[in-house]
Amino acid sequence: MSAAVEFCEPAIEAARHTLTVSLPDTPIVLNGDGVRLTQVLVNVLNNAVKFTPPVGHIWLIAEHIGATDASVDLVRIRVRDTGIGIAPDMRHKVFDMFMQGDRSLERGRGGLGVGLTLVRNLVALHGGTIEARSEGVDRGSEFVITLPAEAPKSPVTAATAAARPARGESLTVLLADDDDDGRAMLGYLLTQEGHQVTEARDGQEALDIVTRHAPDVSVLDLSMPKLNGFELARQLRALPGGERLVLVAMSGLGQAADKARAIEAGFDRHFTKPVDLGDLLTAIRERREQLK
Repeated sequence: MSAAVEFCEPAIEAARHTLTVSLPDTPIVLNGDGVRLTQVLVNVLNNAVKFTPPVGHIWLIAEHIGATDASVDLVRIRVRDTGIGIAPDMRHKVFDMFMQGDRSLERGRGGLGVGLTLVRNLVALHGGTIEARSEGVDRGSEFVITLPAEAPKSPVTAATAAARPARGESLTVLLADDDDDGRAMLGYLLTQEGHQVTEARDGQEALDIVTRHAPDVSVLDLSMPKLNGFELARQLRALPGGERLVLVAMSGLGQAADKARAIEAGFDRHFTKPVDLGDLLTAIRERREQLK
């Protein structure tokens, strides 16, 4: 929890919000993947920061509660804010991908709204649930995450452990995405895996970075301003030595035709957002082995 708060502190301070953290007197122990649970909290906290007007208040509350099934203890984590709230007819839709979507290839700002979809999926993998609450527009919001104190070890921890690179395999990774929250979170996770990450906010910036110093791996969003991912991949492949670049596409669009178009443009792999970290690391490792 402290890692998530630390990660979000710059955004909280920039918005001049007050953050109140309440923890129980006795430590709470969860048997789960620490990186992914941090990812859950970061996404929910960032959501509160983004949709709360400046000088707002955010509460992060963790509590140990009983359960209807006496064999299972539960942990409840609540993130509450004084933000714009949620209309009654939208409370059950906030976890749907593309709710705030902009599907154009070269959009100026904003993401594809996959943050809360990712949160729901990761919470479910840990055997938990997440619920959105609000008394209405301009009445603030609360997201309630409930997790078993003994969360299942599989498939989360097993899959992640198997995908982690061996010592000495630290790679330089270019991460290009105009979605600031998504880029920062994925960059954080890759850094935690021991990789050196350089970030770009648009396709032209990514092209300039690769031209100056080609990274081991380039993870590129397909919908970026100035230069979308498809055209960027074509230009990168045309560079001297471009055939040996490792190019990974990520997009909110995941139909078979979207994936085929990405491969045709020059990508080695295509991943649909939210990108699974374990699958991404495995794909990077496999492609690197092919190029040796």
